[in-house]
Amino acid sequence: MRAAPRPSTCRVRRARAPAGTLVLGALAALAACAPAPPGRRPVAQEVAPVPPATRTATAGERYRVVPASSEVRVLAFRDGPLAQLGHNHVLVARELAGELSVPGAAQDLRFELSLPVAALSVDEPAARREEGDAFASEPSAADLAGTRRNLLGPAVLDADHYPLLRVAGLGAARESGSGPPGGRYRVRLRIELRGQATALEVPVIVTTTADALAAAGEFRVAQSSLGLAPFSVALGALRVADELVVRFRIVARRAT
Repeated sequence: MRAAPRPSTCRVRRARAPAGTLVLGALAALAACAPAPPGRRPVAQEVAPVPPATRTATAGERYRVVPASSEVRVLAFRDGPLAQLGHNHVLVARELAGELSVPGAAQDLRFELSLPVAALSVDEPAARREEGDAFASEPSAADLAGTRRNLLGPAVLDADHYPLLRVAGLGAARESGSGPPGGRYRVRLRIELRGQATALEVPVIVTTTADALAAAGEFRVAQSSLGLAPFSVALGALRVADELVVRFRIVARRAT
């Protein structure tokens, strides 16, 4: 099996968590850069061509996330001297909620996304197949139950006390050659996780149709940069690697 990918050198800044906020889990966020492991192309490269729009988005128009067309996928890799005894894992989030308003300028972009962490799926067979040889092993029913229990338990996401993942958009910068509202952007985010907030920038590719926007991308993030301690057993001899690979495609349709 493939060794866990090396941590990237992308920037991540810490911010103080606002009082009273619930929040974010093992995924949401992150600075980007390094290529994904072999076996699957980045989501950003998989976005289907968009037919010519009959109209363009207008500043002030509101768009709502379409959960059935949206997905966030997190790849977690085994690590440690006993790594061969464990499995790499695929987490999939689909029950996303949120909305945004098209800004007059990219730097004015604001949005909020949320996800109930209990809705995260763990190691769906189809998702593992799509991720290639590094995920070819087949976890048993007991393995799946244990992984989910550990993920949602107090040592990792602590879903009982922090049931929602939250991500807020705090502005964006359009990269050279990108035309509004579609193109390539660097989006500033605030990720809230277990009562702690982290600020970062994420590269995003935006495509448009007459009545919808799609944002797709890929990035890597260290769990420790989000305030998480990677799960481990046997005094760390078998553990989850600190770095996660995150891929996302979020579709939002114009509100009526």
